[in-house]
Amino acid sequence: MKVSNVIALACQFTENEDLIDFIESEEKSEEQVKKINLLLKCFNLVRSEVASDYFPILVREGVEVNNFKVLYKDLQNMPINIFSIKDEFGKSVRYKRFPEHMMIFARKVFITYSVLPVDLELNSEEVSSVFSERVYAYGVAREYYIMQSLTDEAEIWEERFKASLKSLYRRKSNTFMPSRRWI
Repeated sequence: MKVSNVIALACQFTENEDLIDFIESEEKSEEQVKKINLLLKCFNLVRSEVASDYFPILVREGVEVNNFKVLYKDLQNMPINIFSIKDEFGKSVRYKRFPEHMMIFARKVFITYSVLPVDLELNSEEVSSVFSERVYAYGVAREYYIMQSLTDEAEIWEERFKASLKSLYRRKSNTFMPSRRWI
């Protein structure tokens, strides 16, 4: 999925069809560049919201613990939520979070935590195949209308965005019915 395709679809939703031809074009007016950059900002906000609230991006990292502390700045990424901390034998380890570090009671640990996605550019390829372009475009349209202070339109796209996320978020599993018994 390309970011430019999501922005083009969001242009249709937000009645900015005139921008679709200029998304891939080199020649754009200052006003068109401004609107496209606004839609790109909305796209990155939606990606961050999805990653922090619905479908976290998980990272697993091995760390040496010094003096019972692991500084957040020593990790490869800044963690949002800590999902698990396990020692080298796979057992859960006690820990306590502080504003700048974690207190961990082990020597070497593997930390699983969630991170925010990096901002993408207009010509970037999105690596997530979980979502269709339409789902992201609903969120972009919502953010665009919020930034334009058009709350009624934003509510419409909010409902569509949340309904699409809910259908993806729903646990899909087999349903088993108990067998019939005769009395």
